[in-house]
Amino acid sequence: MTPYFWVKNINETIPENRDGSFMYGGHSCQITNFHYLFRHAARYPSLTWIQKMDNISTVLREDPTVVTKYPFIGNWRTPFPKSKQYQQSTVGDKEMLQLGERFGKRFRNNVHKNAGKIMFETTSKDRTKQSKSKFCLGLENVMGKQSITTSTDDRLLRYYDYCGKYVKEVDQNNETLTEFYKFLNGVEMKSVVNKVRQKIGTSEIEPGGDVAKIIAIVNVFVNLVKR
Repeated sequence: MTPYFWVKNINETIPENRDGSFMYGGHSCQITNFHYLFRHAARYPSLTWIQKMDNISTVLREDPTVVTKYPFIGNWRTPFPKSKQYQQSTVGDKEMLQLGERFGKRFRNNVHKNAGKIMFETTSKDRTKQSKSKFCLGLENVMGKQSITTSTDDRLLRYYDYCGKYVKEVDQNNETLTEFYKFLNGVEMKSVVNKVRQKIGTSEIEPGGDVAKIIAIVNVFVNLVKR
């Protein structure tokens, strides 16, 4: 959900029932039923990425040239506890809370008319359940307590896990990321790696670009978790 708030002003004033009706063919139409599909909100990285980030953090801290140039790195640790892997972050909680409030304001009349008919479907992943809970809380901040039905349906929302063709031809296919790794070892990424080396002051970053990629992802997740 994070990109949504890159283009939307969180403090935007939402008129009551702004999207509850619309004009079509010269007629005023009222929405009677609608479906929303949300991806989970901002989360912590996976355990694999947390370990990669911890490793590069150690490499940089143990390089005296880097620490001399950037003293803060000597005490810096990645702010991602392993116990939080894949969990929704505080930023994600805020995102879904605000989305729930926006939804309640935009469709206040529709929600009132459909009281007791609101249904949520989530995957079995904790982060999607956490997103749903915060969205509901935001909705209730605007609409009051709602009667909500919740179910879990991985076959609908994580259908790719149950698709034998996808698992075989994409997920377990070593050639799936051929172009990606070609790019990592290409001219463009070598240029990025050299710039990172010069900026940080270390030669420990390998030509393949994996470390440079990890540093970039650290920056992304720090913003998602700490913003």
